[in-house]
Amino acid sequence: MNVNSAGNPMLESLDCPVPSVKTPKRPSTTTALQALSLMNNDFANRMAKAFAERLTREAGSEGDARIERAFRLALARAPQQDELNRSRELVERYGLEQLCWGLFNTSEFLYVD
Repeated sequence: MNVNSAGNPMLESLDCPVPSVKTPKRPSTTTALQALSLMNNDFANRMAKAFAERLTREAGSEGDARIERAFRLALARAPQQDELNRSRELVERYGLEQLCWGLFNTSEFLYVD
């Protein structure tokens, strides 16, 4: 639980304003601390696990359907063939949760064009 007057360290690194202070416009920065926060923060890891569980529920536990669904949900596109091949290897070696975590940390996921 987060009190409205307190900030969250992960969100602060992402330039999220403190809830108790009105902020008409957010600054936009890119720093190493932001990348480290997304890679190591417990919230990001929990969300990767929840995403992997959702993919398994929706697309089953076999084949490439989970990988294709992950790309569609996270990046709004199908994976290219080389991405599918590398993702398959990653899932076989380290599990679906690691693929989800990786997708959450891609520039394509983080930045809206």
